[in-house]
Amino acid sequence: MQNQRNKKILDLTRRLIRISSTKEKPDALHRVLNLAKKELPNYSYQEFSRKDQKGELIPSILFFNKQNRPDKFRILLHGHLDVVLAQDKKQFIPFLKGSRLYGRGALDMKSGAAILISVFKDLAKELPYPIGLSLTTDEEIGGLNGAKYQVERGVKADFVISGEPTNLKIGNRHKGLLTLELSANTQGGHTAYDGEDKNALFQVLRVQLLAAQMYPGPDGIWRTTCSPTIITTTNRANNIVPADAMGRLSIRWIPQDDPNMIQNNIAKIDKRVLVKRFSFGEAHFTSSRHPDVILLSKTVKLVTKKPALFFALPHGSDVQHWTNADAGGVDFGICGAGLHAEHEYAEIESFRQYADILEAFLRSIHL
Repeated sequence: MQNQRNKKILDLTRRLIRISSTKEKPDALHRVLNLAKKELPNYSYQEFSRKDQKGELIPSILFFNKQNRPDKFRILLHGHLDVVLAQDKKQFIPFLKGSRLYGRGALDMKSGAAILISVFKDLAKELPYPIGLSLTTDEEIGGLNGAKYQVERGVKADFVISGEPTNLKIGNRHKGLLTLELSANTQGGHTAYDGEDKNALFQVLRVQLLAAQMYPGPDGIWRTTCSPTIITTTNRANNIVPADAMGRLSIRWIPQDDPNMIQNNIAKIDKRVLVKRFSFGEAHFTSSRHPDVILLSKTVKLVTKKPALFFALPHGSDVQHWTNADAGGVDFGICGAGLHAEHEYAEIESFRQYADILEAFLRSIHL
């Protein structure tokens, strides 16, 4: 029975990978959701769509085990079916090598989504509580028109499992993203008479460097980090002091820190440099003492025969949209490597373990 389920999961994953569902291909986003829909013909669902800044409709879908969508799900499973651009179009042709499945999205996260679909399909109607499966197509660009939109439309849950790849570790926290735009304008002048008060490029550069010292870059320690990413000026002459400059900072902030305070600290470095918020993503945190997290960790140990490990993600995921709307939640998914890289792969052996953990966990839930 398990071997048969694994074959079906592998087959579905391959079919999902063959659809190049990147943000640049809106039609592919619809096709990948339609494929998922065909796998769940006996379940009720609600489709969502909202236009992005370019006017393209971003689709998502929500399946549930009741005739009508409940006011609140006891458990909500979530997966995203969008992927980042491939380094080579051949990455959309999945292939097996040993115990690994290679292809764009094999790890992030079409294998995980296929497993969520399979477990939901086989189990959801047997469960005595309301359970949902949310499939979205814009996680790689923030999830604002997918998961966040579903939350805004009243999709609530007590506990959410997002199937992001975590090597079967429980991701109960991840950093938020704060992108700051820095700008300076001066009178400029001749380079022979250059001074800090005239050089807008120097002012922005100085703020970037000091901000990076204030919040040093990633080194494996769980703390807020800052990385300068862009600096530019309209000046193109060698003997003219730049009168304008723009730069950006990418800040990954931990849930314990206040993003407003971080922004204020950077704005104080040099009052001549205007600091504005360019983009923002919430951090995510659910306590390891949350009852459903405890139950999940016990289930992991039961299936794998090893103690559950917790994982702090340095990047964001869609689970943030629910955990910042009063739900508990974690990222929890399969094993593999090469996230967003050319040789992305998923460990096929982890498919069975992941499915077994999810099934045992869902059967252990009581109202």
